Amino acid sequence: MTFSSKSLSLLLLATTSLIVAGCAQQSTWPGGVPDQAEAAPMMAAPIEPVETSPMEDAAVLQRLSRLEQNVGGLEGDVAGLQAEMTAARPQLAKIGELEGKFRQLSLNIPAAPKKVVAVVPAKKPVKAAAKLTVASKATPPMAMSAKPAASLKVEGVRIGEQAGGKTRIVLDTTAPAKIKYDIDNSEKILVVELPSANWAAATSRTLSASPLVASYTAENDAGGSRLIVQLKSAAQVLTSAQVDPDRTGGHRVYLDLVKK
Repeated sequence: MTFSSKSLSLLLLATTSLIVAGCAQQSTWPGGVPDQAEAAPMMAAPIEPVETSPMEDAAVLQRLSRLEQNVGGLEGDVAGLQAEMTAARPQLAKIGELEGKFRQLSLNIPAAPKKVVAVVPAKKPVKAAAKLTVASKATPPMAMSAKPAASLKVEGVRIGEQAGGKTRIVLDTTAPAKIKYDIDNSEKILVVELPSANWAAATSRTLSASPLVASYTAENDAGGSRLIVQLKSAAQVLTSAQVDPDRTGGHRVYLDLVKK
């Protein structure tokens, strides 16, 4: 055997040995084929860069620019407020001192006494007839301020009780007379007007025994005379009439009153 033949034989023998050894090792693995995941070592996945477009980059840059401008403006406003607060501190301190002085003065000022105001009740308006005073006794005729020119005179006043609970007021006159009357039951006053008549009888009288008439007063005016009767209770006129002279008396007029 030559050297080349000997070398070729060794190469074939080594190759055969490697093949046999590989077959033997393959027979020891489960399933006959080794797991590629177990055989190969674990490798991390590569990180791929995110691609962005030029337009998205420009928008982001614009937003960042606006944010920087806003932040710069806020910083300027804060700086301005800090400067104003610093300038106003002396004035605020003076205001605090003045408030303290005013508070001290208010504590030292004594309270003013309360003014008591007397409340005077309002007087109820009284009619002219209610102001007339009544004498306790009959008085003689008194001079009147004005007298009518007519010859009609009232020479007497008679007040008495009649059947049926009536109170009669009789006026004795020198001639036929006409009368007008009005009753104010809120004031309990009866007013009898005698046009063109001159009052020549007693001008006032008090009647304690009469159940309805308390008193009366009389007065003259330019148009005639007037009899004002103060009543003891509300009343109404039942009848009134003029009577000519007869056996019982001369000219007269009368009114019949009853309680209302």
